[in-house]
Amino acid sequence: MTITEVLRVAIGFMGLAGAIAIVVYDWRAFRIPDFLSLPAIPVGLMLSGSLLGGASALVADPWHVVAAIGAAGALYLLRVWYDETRGIEAIGLGDVKLAAVAGAWVGPTLLPHVFLVASLSALAYGAAVHAWRSDVLQCRIPFGVFLAPAIWGVWCLADVYG
Repeated sequence: MTITEVLRVAIGFMGLAGAIAIVVYDWRAFRIPDFLSLPAIPVGLMLSGSLLGGASALVADPWHVVAAIGAAGALYLLRVWYDETRGIEAIGLGDVKLAAVAGAWVGPTLLPHVFLVASLSALAYGAAVHAWRSDVLQCRIPFGVFLAPAIWGVWCLADVYG
């Protein structure tokens, strides 16, 4: 096993630990602290570039930078739109920052997979809660609980099968 492979495995385990910490924190407080999400953005970008033996000749793959900015921008616009039309804050800034993490880690080609897995998981959770509670539409669902593991899972599968 090369040093690059060892580093990727170590970073993968740190990513798992970070995802678990985000799940626990967001589940309890409906908040994703910056100290858990923001450092993951440059780490994901470094994983995409040549610092850790990636295929790119750059420190970070420019498409991963675009994906990080695009994902965060799209979720931010959705946040603003929903707040303006419904008067309810439905998407927190922590989720917006976590979207940037997703783009940095998986890039533009796998980003839709992350959001698909996270959204379907959140919908399944909502359906399960609805089976017990009739006011599920009034319940808050912490999206980071589903987004963080989706990022890590898609990244791992892409690393294994890519």
